[in-house]
Amino acid sequence: MTDETSPKTSPLLKYFVHGLAFSLIMLILGIGLAFLLVLLVAIGFIIGLIVGFLILLMVHAGINVFLMDRIWHVPIKTNWWSLLVHGLVLMIVLFLASIPSLLINFSMPNIIVYIITFIIYCPIDGYIAKHIAQGYTIY
Repeated sequence: MTDETSPKTSPLLKYFVHGLAFSLIMLILGIGLAFLLVLLVAIGFIIGLIVGFLILLMVHAGINVFLMDRIWHVPIKTNWWSLLVHGLVLMIVLFLASIPSLLINFSMPNIIVYIITFIIYCPIDGYIAKHIAQGYTIY
């Protein structure tokens, strides 16, 4: 199907899917990255910590690049420097945007509150991730 014949998908739904997929993939990979980070720190202490952090940034950006290609059909730069900067900016902005959610979850620790804030933040995270990645488009 070409873009002209395919049904139009709501941008809000795409933002939600982008944020949901990004969060779920990072949850799964985050467990593996945590073990890798512990291993790297055990082997190389500060250098291992730095290498682990750089890997984390590249994984953040790599997942966002993959989702941009699959959901939005936008090619993103994938050289190592672009991935590092993209991952750093993405991590910082997503953390800053999640502060209200963290405050709500800390003030009302309840599984229902966690689920509601997660659902509310999926399109927000997708919007942020998409617009940060657009700064690294190929064309």
